[in-house]
Amino acid sequence: MRSGFLLMFLAMWDLLATPQLAWATKQQPQLLYVTQANCKLIRGYSRNDLAGVAKAFGVPVDKVSFVKAEWSKGPEGRPQCHMVFNTPKGRAVCAVFSILKTDFVFGQAVPVKGNPAICLAPSSPRSWN
Repeated sequence: MRSGFLLMFLAMWDLLATPQLAWATKQQPQLLYVTQANCKLIRGYSRNDLAGVAKAFGVPVDKVSFVKAEWSKGPEGRPQCHMVFNTPKGRAVCAVFSILKTDFVFGQAVPVKGNPAICLAPSSPRSWN
């Protein structure tokens, strides 16, 4: 009887401990400074970016795609990191809020789910550079 209880207890413990162990071994993203050098490292986008760009321009999410990251001048004339997205209305150039590193480096144009991206309108003449 005791050995049956002990085996059941160990099995339950194993089930409960596994998710915690898996969570603890996941690599947490490292926040990088938004610099020209780090901007050049960006190879992808965050999970909220496509939805944020789609929301900003009123287009379907599945019609938005990431093109590249680039260092150029913002609307105020200061240099900053931007992410470029293709949309049905043309290319959108959006400000990067943060750069994160895990197995690869990705930018965040939309740090809060549900918010729109802050972008230059695709139809606007590009006078930032």
